Amino acid sequence: MTSFTLPHLNHRHREVLRQLLAHPTPHNLQWHDVRAVLEALGTVEDRSEDRALVRIGDQQLTMAIPRRKDLEVDQVVELRHLFEHLGIGSDQLDEPPSTD
Repeated sequence: MTSFTLPHLNHRHREVLRQLLAHPTPHNLQWHDVRAVLEALGTVEDRSEDRALVRIGDQQLTMAIPRRKDLEVDQVVELRHLFEHLGIGSDQLDEPPSTD
């Protein structure tokens, strides 16, 4: 696990991230909302029509871009693994953002 400091996220980004980390896995997370959160945390680079490279901290993930507007469960699980490696958990969303 790496050390990643969660940047300031607006209310909507925090809510989407909270949903990504929630159990059971939600089935209504829209790609454009998730992409906005990923871009707030790092970068998202389209690699092809159906693949995107997500870079956050020192971690990266190449993932399929959903064919429909909502993410599939396996895509949410992939992102959870990435967040786990970065040390991002739902407990960080309850803390006030740092003022650094």
